[in-house]
Amino acid sequence: MQDTTVFVYGSLRKGEYNRGVVEPHILNTLGKGCIQGQMVSLGAYPAVLLDKPGVVVGEWLRVTARGMAALDRLEGYPTLYSKAHVWDAQNNIEGVVYYMTEQQLSRFLRGGRNGMVVPDGDWTAYRREQRLQQA
Repeated sequence: MQDTTVFVYGSLRKGEYNRGVVEPHILNTLGKGCIQGQMVSLGAYPAVLLDKPGVVVGEWLRVTARGMAALDRLEGYPTLYSKAHVWDAQNNIEGVVYYMTEQQLSRFLRGGRNGMVVPDGDWTAYRREQRLQQA
């Protein structure tokens, strides 16, 4: 296996609670970025639907093969999340992103869970706003 460029947009972003899963495997950070898609809050973490209009904010990382294996386990790949190749037009970077298909999202939501669209596609800003509203 080889190193991979990956776009992270939720709990794996810098400062978020799952960053420690990927941190030891980061070769370099390539900076913030945006991809096309719609972000949905699943409660504790988000999902992205690539076939919906919108923008998803995140960051680009270059990770080792071991890092990708750790991410596959965390993301429940290929059952809970799928992977796709995406392009960030703003920064001219391309790589892999974990996303949900409509079928995977429907299966997840069947358990009585709610999925709310994150309007600006920025998980970190959304969580910060949610904490302020609860305070």
